[in-house]
Amino acid sequence: MEEKSVACIEEFGRLVVAREYVSLVREWQAHTFYAVFVNNGCEGELPALVEVHDHLAFLAGTDPEAVEAELADYRLSAGDGNISIKPVALKELARNAAVLGAWVVWAGSDGGVVVDSILHILGLAGIAKNESGTERLYRAKLLELPANDEMGTGPVMAQRWTITTIEGDQEVGDAESWLVYDDDDGVILLNPDGSLRNGPKARSTITSAEQALFDEWRQPLYTFPVPEQTETSDVVNTQTDIPGHPAQAAVATSDVSIKADRSFVRMTALTSVLIIAVLGVVVSLQ
Repeated sequence: MEEKSVACIEEFGRLVVAREYVSLVREWQAHTFYAVFVNNGCEGELPALVEVHDHLAFLAGTDPEAVEAELADYRLSAGDGNISIKPVALKELARNAAVLGAWVVWAGSDGGVVVDSILHILGLAGIAKNESGTERLYRAKLLELPANDEMGTGPVMAQRWTITTIEGDQEVGDAESWLVYDDDDGVILLNPDGSLRNGPKARSTITSAEQALFDEWRQPLYTFPVPEQTETSDVVNTQTDIPGHPAQAAVATSDVSIKADRSFVRMTALTSVLIIAVLGVVVSLQ
C-alpha cells in the first residue's frame, strides 16, 4: 500500500481517538473514497454490502487498488460486469451508512472498520455560522413527524439538531438542541402549550447556511430498506436477509476474519430514522 494511504489511515485514527470531531468534519467529509458498487438491475447501482461479524458494511477506501485487492476476501471480482469501484465523497457514503445502520470497512487498513458514532459525524454533521457569525458544529438525527388527521396535515420531515460552538477546532460550552422542520407546506409546529417561544424551528426561519445543512441531510438515500437492529453491549447485529429486495444480491460474506477489534471506534448504534409519536401541535395555514 502507498505511504500516502498509510498516512491517511493513521491521521484519521488519530483524530478519532482524540475525539477531534471538528477536524474530522473539516478535513474528511469531502475526502474522496472509492467504494464497491453492484449493479442490481432495475434498482441500478448500489454500494455492495459485505458482512463483518454479522453486521452489514460498505467496502471502501482511499486507495482504489487496495479496494480491488480486498474484493477476493468477499468472493467478489472486479472482472464481474456487475461489480465496479467508483469514487464517492466520504460524507455521502457515511450519511447513507449511518441511516442504514451499516459500517464502512476501510480497505487497506488491516481490518479497520468505521462504525456508527463516527459515521454520524462524517455523514450527519456540518459546520455553519449562526446569525451572529459564530461558527458552530451541527449534528443531526433524521425524523418524520406523524400525520395529523384531525388537522388534515401529512407527515412532516424534521431533524433533531445538537449544536455546539466552535473555538479554533474545539467545541466549547453547552450544547443546544433544536427541532427543525420543513415548513414548505405552510405547517407550523407549536409547543404542547400552544406557544412558539423556544419551540420547534421552521426551516424558513434559520440562516441560509443552516438551511443548506438541512437540505443536504434530507437528500435521497440509496434505496436500501432500513434493516432491523438489536442492541447489544458492544456491537449491533443487523439482519443481512432482506426479503424481496434486489439489494440482497449485494451482500457478500468475507472468507477471512476481519479484525473488528482494530476498528477505529466501537460503540452501540442507535437507530437513526425515528418516528415521533406525538410532538406539539401541528397546525395547517392552508
